[in-house]
Amino acid sequence: MTKYKLAAAAVLTALLAACSSKPEPNDMNVGLTLTNRAVNYELQGDVSMAAYTYNRALAKFRDMGRFCDMSRVSLLMYTVEPGEENESKLEDAAAFAALGSCAEETNIINFLKGKDYDYSSLQEPYKSAAKFWRNKDTGPLKSLASSGSTSDAIRSSVYRIIARYLLEKEPEEAIKYAEEAKKTDGRNAWTKNILADEEIILEASGNLGLNTDTIAERINILKQALEEKSK
Repeated sequence: MTKYKLAAAAVLTALLAACSSKPEPNDMNVGLTLTNRAVNYELQGDVSMAAYTYNRALAKFRDMGRFCDMSRVSLLMYTVEPGEENESKLEDAAAFAALGSCAEETNIINFLKGKDYDYSSLQEPYKSAAKFWRNKDTGPLKSLASSGSTSDAIRSSVYRIIARYLLEKEPEEAIKYAEEAKKTDGRNAWTKNILADEEIILEASGNLGLNTDTIAERINILKQALEEKSK
């Protein structure tokens, strides 16, 4: 995986939690709820509802003139599906950050794009991702995943990062972490994530010379489920 994909995959979190430390009006709560729903729809594989709810969340923050929060919504939606196929969300985030002169969001975007960024200004989980990439040490990611304050979404994503990193050199450990991710994803009915977990398990099992027929069948069933959701 490229640097920014590894980093981006680690960034699933309640990005909007830091928007303000003051009590917020109902409209803010509605925007946060819509954002969380959009993420859940995306992870469940309901593409149309994810897009619809994402646009509603953006509109809610737009109507309040909160461009930095719009940028964070787009950042969050990018991190649930990082990569070139979802690059538009990262570009949305950059555009909203520019409109709001949002220094913190711009720094995050630069980090995800592999540009120069201020490490000291990064908050979790970005800082742990940066430590991992700098030192090739999974310790910070393991600590993040085991923290009681870490959300299910980020815990699942971090487990997959560790699993992918270990695929070639420690496939048995890769399976262990992919299975941990799958437990979290199963509790939340995050079908898209479960598929990603199974694909890691398939590759790691193949590297170990194990029979992969059952895993391949599970993957086919999950792919069919996602196709049905996208109709």
